Amino acid sequence: MTTFRDFSNAPEAVKLLYFQQRANNTIPYVNAMKRKYQSRTKVNISFQEAFALLDKVVDISDPDVEIPNATHAFQSAEAAHLDGAPDWMIAAALIHDMGKIFALLDDAADEEGTTLATQWGLVGDTFILGHPLPPTLPFPDYAYTVNEAIYHPGCGLDSTIVTWGHDEILYQALLKMKQAGTCKLPDEALYCIRFHSLYAHHTNQEYDHLLDVKDLELLASLQQLNKYDLYSKTAQRRPYYQWLDAFKPILKTYFPPFFISI
Repeated sequence: MTTFRDFSNAPEAVKLLYFQQRANNTIPYVNAMKRKYQSRTKVNISFQEAFALLDKVVDISDPDVEIPNATHAFQSAEAAHLDGAPDWMIAAALIHDMGKIFALLDDAADEEGTTLATQWGLVGDTFILGHPLPPTLPFPDYAYTVNEAIYHPGCGLDSTIVTWGHDEILYQALLKMKQAGTCKLPDEALYCIRFHSLYAHHTNQEYDHLLDVKDLELLASLQQLNKYDLYSKTAQRRPYYQWLDAFKPILKTYFPPFFISI
């Protein structure tokens, strides 16, 4: 039986990424990256081009497999399809990691952790800043200082500051696309994409005291996406272009222009 997310024998590159994330992915950093992302000129690229870029990304933080993220994307979507998930969930599973192509589209910098060489500002388990570090996170000894709690019980995840990464990048992109009418995904899908790396919440219940009604209502969907994300992993590779045609109808349903603006 395959054991997933075993960090006990993680490579040094994984340990370094998490150490850098805890040291540098701070509230000022998140605010600066949000300002940078919101002010930059977005790029419209077809899904064919987007998956070609994602095929160049291998997630340093992943202790399970070392495959291009495009392969992982289609494995996740296929798992959702075989499980009989609704089309919007299949689409979410297919694009959930698309924010990682930010490393190839942006004027990425090592000191910002957004290059393919660094990635601490793109990948890894996210966590809520301004809150004690949950002990169930990978490498909890790589802690950071919390001077005071800044949230009240029941404030809701939307009111918290989560570490910057590909989840938030894609969420912000899809939000703008929905406003422009070029993305038809339901709000539930955007929520699941935004918090899919927040394992301390959806898997380990570390933030239950912060949840509001919306978070409680959408928890099951978030856990469903996590199932397709995590338990579809296999080292078997298949070129992304051999998968794309099968999922084009679903993508065109939720993205009529068949591009993503990121």
